[in-house]
Amino acid sequence: MSQPRAGQEYPQQRWKHSQAMLNAYGCLQPGASEYLKTHWCRYLYTLELLPVDRPLRVLELGACAPFGFTMLLAEHLPDAKLVVAHEPFGNDSATVLLPSKDPDFPTRIFESRGFNVELEAWPFQDGSFDVVLFMEVLEHLVADPFFVFLEAHRVLADGGQFIVTTPNIACYQSLQAILEGRSPYTYGVYSVYGSPGRHNREYVCYEVDALGAHAGFERKLLTTRNFYEPEYQPPPALMNAIATYHSNRVPNDELRGQTTVYVGSKKLGNPGDYPHFLYDSNPRRHLCSLQLLSEHRGVPGKLTVKVRATNAGVQVWKTSRADQTRLGLQVLDGYKNVLALDHMRCDFPHDVNPGDSVDCEITMDLPTLSHGAILRFDVVHENVCWFGQFPRNRPLDLRISDG
Repeated sequence: MSQPRAGQEYPQQRWKHSQAMLNAYGCLQPGASEYLKTHWCRYLYTLELLPVDRPLRVLELGACAPFGFTMLLAEHLPDAKLVVAHEPFGNDSATVLLPSKDPDFPTRIFESRGFNVELEAWPFQDGSFDVVLFMEVLEHLVADPFFVFLEAHRVLADGGQFIVTTPNIACYQSLQAILEGRSPYTYGVYSVYGSPGRHNREYVCYEVDALGAHAGFERKLLTTRNFYEPEYQPPPALMNAIATYHSNRVPNDELRGQTTVYVGSKKLGNPGDYPHFLYDSNPRRHLCSLQLLSEHRGVPGKLTVKVRATNAGVQVWKTSRADQTRLGLQVLDGYKNVLALDHMRCDFPHDVNPGDSVDCEITMDLPTLSHGAILRFDVVHENVCWFGQFPRNRPLDLRISDG
């Protein structure tokens, strides 16, 4: 795969060319303008990775106001169908409207979806896009980065491109920081925006490449670039240290730029399993969904609850005592502090295969439960884990009230 042009003249020329357009749509407001300028070279490099020989269906993950890169994308690919995806905010609209304050530029409307990219199934049909852009988001994920690669593979058409940019923790600058007694992270500080606001994990190039391979992508490009410090030269002492500890896997002068750029093409066939280098267990083995079917107090002092549990994972829920999975019941106080972790159990009547559901009915004494307590129903793989420990599962909570 050919790589975009290099040099410093082109970014400066393109900035002058795009200023009027970006200003018309409010993309150069205070704060946003500085961010655009900081990431400008990376933006231009990414744009030139996109094919321009046909109309494209493009999904931009992690898009956010004031949508500077989105407007560059629309300018670069005028015939493309662009969909922007962002964190859910509770009052999400199905579209993003960007009015123009300059009559030379029309009002723009983009399809918009709010969802958690690593915890929720993406709200798109299989094969919906030709390109998925995942720029500077991977390092912010906290729960299940491989799920993003799997979903990107699913929603891409055959041969579609998954484009990833992320900080390279094996760059020269990070190695220099380690030798000087500093953290190698590009942005490891705690953020006012919580854990998603910081870099929770930065990757070496081969980890990004491995995630793509496990998810069913064929590598088209794996390279690194110094978008932010183009004039940086590693000190001789660092180069001597690298030469002394030379690895045949990573030549001294390759893949040491600040930013990893990965392009993977979707291959036919099923994706592989979760990579062991990044996970200590496979989250797909312990996935479930829980539905409250009924609750009633037919007998004084008794509460009967019926719950449906669906096996959403890849592992059979067995009923044998040696490796049992069943429905568990915890008791929490009104602040969701655990009062009783193992309050009750309900055995499944039979093994539950992936995709199948089973109904369980539990009757309990109300006098033992205080008003305001919360009953938490969750599937438990005995001596292994509660399914609620995995972020993509949601236990079923039922608050006890008088009456």
